[in-house]
Amino acid sequence: MVVVMAAEAGEAEVEGVVELVRGAGGDAFVSRGVSRTIVGLVGDIDQLDTLNLRGMPGVSDVVRITAPYKLVSREHHRERSVIRVAGVPIGPDTLTVIDIKAWPPKVVAELDVPGSVVGPPFSVAVSRDESLALVTANEKLDPADPTKRIPNNTMSVVDLKATPPRIIATLETGKAPAGVSINRAGTLALVANRAEGTVSVFTIQGKAVTPAGTVEVGGKTAGGGMVAITPDGKTALVSRRNDNKISVLSIDGAKVEYTNRDMTAGVRPIVLDIASNGAFGVVASLGGGASGDSDSISLIDLTAKPPRVVDTIGVLGATAEGLKIFTNNWNPANNQFGALAFIYGTAITAASGSS
Repeated sequence: MVVVMAAEAGEAEVEGVVELVRGAGGDAFVSRGVSRTIVGLVGDIDQLDTLNLRGMPGVSDVVRITAPYKLVSREHHRERSVIRVAGVPIGPDTLTVIDIKAWPPKVVAELDVPGSVVGPPFSVAVSRDESLALVTANEKLDPADPTKRIPNNTMSVVDLKATPPRIIATLETGKAPAGVSINRAGTLALVANRAEGTVSVFTIQGKAVTPAGTVEVGGKTAGGGMVAITPDGKTALVSRRNDNKISVLSIDGAKVEYTNRDMTAGVRPIVLDIASNGAFGVVASLGGGASGDSDSISLIDLTAKPPRVVDTIGVLGATAEGLKIFTNNWNPANNQFGALAFIYGTAITAASGSS
């Protein structure tokens, strides 16, 4: 919950809100912007609702925030958050190019690229030849009310070979574009649109990225999340966080179709990855979100016809986001690959699939 103070509110009015909330067993965090002060509240929402905060002196509005990461969102934390990589500051709404072949990793460029106020990971895809990056912008602040978020609908095309790298095109996607994936051939890109349950299709020729249609995958009630293309470029998996499914798409050149094959894994599946040999995929499900309830990862057998979920295990920690498969430790004795998933500091190791 966020309390938006009036522009003319003084320190006494702000302290009045803080004291009232803390007296009710909650906590309050004050963020002072150029023209407004915002107070982020943490605690029992039902209890906080009984405080009649809107009626307090100096209060302009009270907004209930149900999305995760409230304390670092733009509603509560107006200042640009900055982290450092190799001593170089990195803030939001930028694309940072990092040379990971160097040790320690070296930041080689940073450019302004529209990103997201809140969005799942994997909103950046880099072509296999490292010439292009595609960056989706999932959400933006509502111009009519900066205390609210609304879906964005753009994707930036970044020329990584330019010196320095630069945006060469901004393309329209569906509502709330999230995960984006480029095939190995570098000729096709897919974008999962979180707010409308569709996948946007783009063809790639050199540095020209062109819209090539939209595929409905469950519609608005299904939602969306991540899309991942298999190494052979013939199949894609799409997570559907609202109705807890993972859908299979068929790909033939620039023709992408929904096969009507849906798999069920955990609750609120979002992030996906597919092994480099194409034998299996892994999907992480957020379960209860920040509470950590029912968070899980599921193994998908892509050699099966049709593909199917073969195992699901629970993971520790809240919000199972951030996942990657490493398949460079193939064991020829048993023809198995090891899959390592990094999920908010929790490491899960599993082995499955045949080459």
